[in-house]
Amino acid sequence: RHHVFYYPKTVWRKIVDNAINCLKEQNYRLLDHASFTYIISKRNFGFSRVRFLPKQKCVRILANTKVPSKIPLHRNNNRKRRFVFLKSINSSLKELHAILRRIKHEHPQALGSSVFGYDDAYRKLYQFLPKVKEGSPMMPKVYIVVGDVSKAFDSINQDKLVEIMKDII
Repeated sequence: RHHVFYYPKTVWRKIVDNAINCLKEQNYRLLDHASFTYIISKRNFGFSRVRFLPKQKCVRILANTKVPSKIPLHRNNNRKRRFVFLKSINSSLKELHAILRRIKHEHPQALGSSVFGYDDAYRKLYQFLPKVKEGSPMMPKVYIVVGDVSKAFDSINQDKLVEIMKDII
């Protein structure tokens, strides 16, 4: 199932450059130093680290939100480069995640059918599927559709998401 491929550096460079150009054409842009400094000054966490996973005809962009950010500062007089370390996105959201889990535990109706991972999804389906298989007269016919929305995360309006979350939290 898992295959390891090695690309010559020149080929890999072309693959990465094409992926970055595609990102620039869509929702992403390079930050200038002023924008970067402004964003960092307004929050206490860094950025995700991105890597590319080759696919059959393209690459999938994966963001690692677990690792802290290491941001280089200007070199000082003795030519040593200094860095600022910012905590990871995951560690910044840990408290919020704990709050949401507690709300889900104490007031399950508040978050509807929300699940927090595969285990939660399995628990919900585990209770539901036997009723479907039995053909219970109380159960209507069930049709299950599985879909994969192309670039689903990239198409989320981030400002609208923040606005919605402010109302919820």
